[in-house]
Amino acid sequence: MAVWIFALIVLVAVFLIVATLVLPKLFLHNKCALTGSIDRGIRRTVTRNGESCLYEPSPSIRKYIKKYVLTVCDDKKALVCKLGKSFKFLDYDIVVFDSQNKVRCILNVKEALRDSGYTRVIRLPDEAAYVSLNINGVDDIIFPRRVLSRVSSVKVLLFALCSAALVLFTVVGIRVCCSYLLGGVFSESLLVEGRSAVFTVIIGSVVAFADLALTLIFVFIINNKSASKKERKPE
Repeated sequence: MAVWIFALIVLVAVFLIVATLVLPKLFLHNKCALTGSIDRGIRRTVTRNGESCLYEPSPSIRKYIKKYVLTVCDDKKALVCKLGKSFKFLDYDIVVFDSQNKVRCILNVKEALRDSGYTRVIRLPDEAAYVSLNINGVDDIIFPRRVLSRVSSVKVLLFALCSAALVLFTVVGIRVCCSYLLGGVFSESLLVEGRSAVFTVIIGSVVAFADLALTLIFVFIINNKSASKKERKPE
């Protein structure tokens, strides 16, 4: 009996790891469209407490964010942007790169702007070496260009099929373990009994279908969360 209890625990653990970590990372992981920054450094200033670097963003961003400054003061890194025009609302991404040119994180900033002509100061992670900016929206306009690539329909389909197979395998495995745990001397007959097998297939199919539906809904929401807003390409 101890063997089947251990097998049941391992089966459930493997299901949770594969379903929540392995499959989403393989199929639903959004990749960053940027592999580096094309922003141009203009000036570097060194002070007693730290240093600051003034950058000019790419031409497509410059109409909205004219310049930005990366500062290091008391080992704390931060960024502040100078606006190209007067806006009421700005939605932008800060792609943070480390010294090895690897993306460390993507910070999404949604800010109601003041009349100062600058954004608020954004604290950066300690490993930040430089950044790249991407404008998602200005006022009531949203831009279609995204930092993270969308999950393709092929990957969604593969994820759903693998998840359904995983669910069916797990349900059958749980049925086998429970048959030997609870069936006693009748465990083998309980395992191959027709009605029990039909119930197992029905339950597995329902769970697999629910998993497929939830996956499609989740990916649809992520990929189309801004579909209701007006879109316009940056000028």
